[in-house]
Amino acid sequence: MIQGTCGENLKWTLNDEGTLTIGGTGEMEDYSHVRGAEHYPEWYDERDSIKKIIIHDGITKIGTTAFSDCKSLKSIKLPDSLTAIDEYAFCSCESLTEITIPAGVTKIFRDAFSK
Repeated sequence: MIQGTCGENLKWTLNDEGTLTIGGTGEMEDYSHVRGAEHYPEWYDERDSIKKIIIHDGITKIGTTAFSDCKSLKSIKLPDSLTAIDEYAFCSCESLTEITIPAGVTKIFRDAFSK
C-alpha cells in the first residue's frame, strides 16, 4: 500500500488490489500536464494499476487532471458532499463504466470525461 496527500486536508491510499481511496475535507489539489508546468498527483506513476476510486464524504471538488490517464479505472464512488468536477479530471479513463454523479454536483468543467 502507498499513501500521501492530495489537498490541504486530504489523504489518499492505494492498495494492492488497485483501489485508490481518498478521505478528508475540502477540495482536491489541481494538477497539470502542460509541458514545462507539469504537476502530477503522487499516484500518477501507479495510474495503470488503479481499477477503482472511492472518494469519501467531506470532499467537495475533484481537481484538474486528478485521475487522467487511469486507463484501467472501471468504477468510481463519489460522495454526496461533492459539488464540482474540474477540467480533465477523468480524461482518457477509457475503461470507466460505473459512475454515479451526486445531485449536489453543480459544476462539471469542460472535458472532465473526455477521451
